[in-house]
Amino acid sequence: MIKINANALDSALNDFMNSGDYDETKRSRYKNLNKMTDLKKSLNNTLLPNSLPVCYSESSAGRLGPAYGTNFPSVITMSQELKSLLFSGHELFDYDISNAHLSIFTGLCKRYGMECPNIQHYLENKVECRRMWCEDFGVEIKPLKAYILS
Repeated sequence: MIKINANALDSALNDFMNSGDYDETKRSRYKNLNKMTDLKKSLNNTLLPNSLPVCYSESSAGRLGPAYGTNFPSVITMSQELKSLLFSGHELFDYDISNAHLSIFTGLCKRYGMECPNIQHYLENKVECRRMWCEDFGVEIKPLKAYILS
């Protein structure tokens, strides 16, 4: 379970519902109205009020996503705007690491005195490497990324 800022969510919902002004700014700011409403319902749970369950599963490409068959909102698929609202005041940070698996792996290798020149070359030249491999192996970029991580 992950605790969220229920007051910020309530305030955003109230602002939107009480405003007769549906201009582009409001629409853009609250484009997640349905998600916010679903979140509000999920927070009204008896296990841990004002908290969301967190259940993930790994995809075939190695990425985490919402657990299959769950019927509650998932933090992992939320927009940055909505995450910022829900976790405001919690002093949390949301990081997106390019090629996270390989970046973490090479970082650990460096820490323990091991070199990974081929992986390091890929990380420093990923666009060129991917383009070359797509041409060499006759595959599209999406399956290629899954091959790289496997």
